[in-house]
Amino acid sequence: MKKNYASAALWLLTWVLLLGAAPRAFATHGQAGQITYESLGNNQYRVTVSFFRDCSGTSIPGTLSLTCRNSGSCSGTAAASATLRPVGQSTIGAPYCPGTQGGNVCGGGSALPNYETRLYQGTVTLPPAAEWVLSVTIDARPYTATLLDSNNQNLRMEATLNNLITLPGNATQPIQNNSPQFNNTNLPVPFVCVNQQSTISFGATDTDRLNNGRADSLVYSLEQPLHNCNVLSRYETYPAPPCASTTLSTTPPCALQCPTTPLAFSPTLPIIVKMDTVGTCPTKRVVPSFYFNAEAGSFTFTPSRYVPLLQSTRDQMENKYVVVGKVTEYRKINGRYYKVGSVRRDFLVIVVDCGSNQVPANPISVVPDPRTDATVINQRDTTLISIPTCTYSRVSITFRDPNPQDLLTVFFPADINTNLLQNGDIGTFTLVRNGTANPVGTFSFQPLPGTAGTRILLNYRIEDNACPIKGTQYRTIIVQVRPGRQVQAGAAIATPGLDGSGVASICPGGSLPLNGRVLRPDSVRQGGAVIPQTYAYRWTTSPGGTGLNPAQASSPGITVNPTATTRYFLQITPSIAPGPGCGLDTTSVLVRVVPPPRAVATASANEVCSNSSVTLQGSATRADNLSDAYAYTWAGAGLPATASGPSLTAQPAATTRYYLTVTGAAPYGCRDTTSVLVRVARAPLAAFRTDSASGTGSIIRRPPITYTFINQSTAGGTASDSVRWTYQRLRNGLGQPLTEPEVVFSRQFTPAPLTLSLGGNYLIRLRVSSTAGGATCPAATASYHAVIPTTQVPNIITPNGDQLNETFVVSGEKVGGELKIFNRWGRLVAEFANYQNQWNAAGLADGVYYYHLTDPLGQASKGMVEVLR
Repeated sequence: MKKNYASAALWLLTWVLLLGAAPRAFATHGQAGQITYESLGNNQYRVTVSFFRDCSGTSIPGTLSLTCRNSGSCSGTAAASATLRPVGQSTIGAPYCPGTQGGNVCGGGSALPNYETRLYQGTVTLPPAAEWVLSVTIDARPYTATLLDSNNQNLRMEATLNNLITLPGNATQPIQNNSPQFNNTNLPVPFVCVNQQSTISFGATDTDRLNNGRADSLVYSLEQPLHNCNVLSRYETYPAPPCASTTLSTTPPCALQCPTTPLAFSPTLPIIVKMDTVGTCPTKRVVPSFYFNAEAGSFTFTPSRYVPLLQSTRDQMENKYVVVGKVTEYRKINGRYYKVGSVRRDFLVIVVDCGSNQVPANPISVVPDPRTDATVINQRDTTLISIPTCTYSRVSITFRDPNPQDLLTVFFPADINTNLLQNGDIGTFTLVRNGTANPVGTFSFQPLPGTAGTRILLNYRIEDNACPIKGTQYRTIIVQVRPGRQVQAGAAIATPGLDGSGVASICPGGSLPLNGRVLRPDSVRQGGAVIPQTYAYRWTTSPGGTGLNPAQASSPGITVNPTATTRYFLQITPSIAPGPGCGLDTTSVLVRVVPPPRAVATASANEVCSNSSVTLQGSATRADNLSDAYAYTWAGAGLPATASGPSLTAQPAATTRYYLTVTGAAPYGCRDTTSVLVRVARAPLAAFRTDSASGTGSIIRRPPITYTFINQSTAGGTASDSVRWTYQRLRNGLGQPLTEPEVVFSRQFTPAPLTLSLGGNYLIRLRVSSTAGGATCPAATASYHAVIPTTQVPNIITPNGDQLNETFVVSGEKVGGELKIFNRWGRLVAEFANYQNQWNAAGLADGVYYYHLTDPLGQASKGMVEVLR
């Protein structure tokens, strides 16, 4: 470890003097941070904010307020919001070596610039929309050299989500999306050494794995800081660099050209840097040494300005710069790319004087065996590794430091093997001697054919242990998988599983056959003859894997039935001693165990009439995007023994529960059972009794006759009942059959009294019916026969005022006919065109009279009637 004690003491002294200077009021001093989100399904998202604050400000916030608005809306009430609460404890930055007094602390004991970070999380519901803008605003930034009047500008962190895609033809498609996740090996508050080249990355990975197994595409850019919604922060004036255009030589002609316009802070020039000379004669140009790598999401620069801390309390802020990196995410749908979201990372870059300590050198990557066809290109800020599929290759990375006594610690992503290298489908990585002067990393690649075209960004950080401040270097490895020759060993799934994307899925209890074979069989020379090579097979599982039968482990083809997601490895070894460059080969197959489907059974009606038809409908759904072919089996009363199909008809005679079993394609074991209850409405019972009385006041029973009814019916099932009362005259008073229609006289449970005036035979009916499932069930009936006597034409009337036999009354069938009355000498004494039983011989003497009656049907009758008072 190199310790420059003189410079370290002077450096520390300047900070002690600074602490004793006049105090200054600080706000929250939000330094840096970012917003990311994860989809939880049902339009819910877990939002995470990584927030970094300047230790010179007040304490870190207890909570953060998340605001979510639709694109372009900055006013009014937010469409959604949430309170983000801390997750775990806050952490203090550690840019200094452990021996630096007052270095890696924050607050009253901090003598050096530092930061504190804390994670906040919360859940918010975001229905599908063209673009959501998620933001958290912190007041206020610390003073920086980049922004004008920084202390009055906010730190506004933003992310966007486009979860409603507009397709050609204005059709829309809701989607689920997880934001890109920044690699935590790259800190948003990096410390860089003045006059030394540094590389900083905001590389990210996408966690969405679509049906084709590929992630969304990420595009990197540098952006201007935000002060508020749609309000950009303002930049300070960039200091004019010392530069003068001049002639470098005349033979050959060569001129040095300075920038033609004044330099200004911008997203692509956010730091005061030294000037580089680029180009070739006859004209060389002077340009700022700030280079953005849009492919890797990194920027490389050489800071040229450091303000010693003895001048004023504000000078420490002059060494702080704001840089914003943005990652925009695009998804390929039907051959076109659509923006689905973006995240921003606000950096606060702090320039320090590292004295004689130099940052770790760029690592050296090599391919030990060039016959593997892998290539490596070491660039200023990245290492490009190109590897072919199906071929084993190794790439070694050696780390070193210009200061021989410094020890190096390398920080790679924690999920480099499990996620980035896809559980061995692309390769594996090991790091040895970490924390020594020369750590070494080794990639062992053997990509599967399906990974061709995959591009992986591996961001990592290298730190030395120099004092008082560590030297830090950020780098990016880009791994590009290209198509190569066939692998020797191959393992394939005999059946495709629940999806055909290359990763088979089955349900618990299912099984899957796996076939191992040699894709590139070799021949060997033995005894002067060339014979085919023979091979030995050995199957194993990943740690904790299940479903491998030991008795099959040495067979080319096996059948597995895992209870949890398992990767099966196949090692194929030549049985005959291999020649130079030949040897065993290993491949693998991943079998994913997924939850079973959910069976749903419904009926066209929850209640039906007895022996009525009901349609049963079955379906199966999955919580993922996997597909399966389902068979449907039903059981229950009124069904055949082999009832099958997603839809069928049943005729239950009584309330019945029907059971549905949904079975996926064999042999994947996807199965679920459910049921649906169909109630059968009980038939109603119709019954009534009746009383009758004459309504004429006559001492004899004659029409009209009034009937009253007492309903004694009982209700049916759970469905509502309806009643209908009718009467129908079947015969007239003469006993002749009639074809008169049935008359509805009430629909009430207890009807009003019924009065019948015409003589004859009547049928009175009560019908009681119930409805179930929207259908009317067969009705129950009860009936009563009523006989109404026919009034005979009298041959004597007594119109004496006693209200008995006062008028000449004809039978009901003849009422309304034509009546003529004659005296004994044949003279017409009374005539009625529409007779209504009203003649009482008024004004005529007692005696015998003769009548001639024509009824409404045209039938004539005649007789005599005596008037006797």
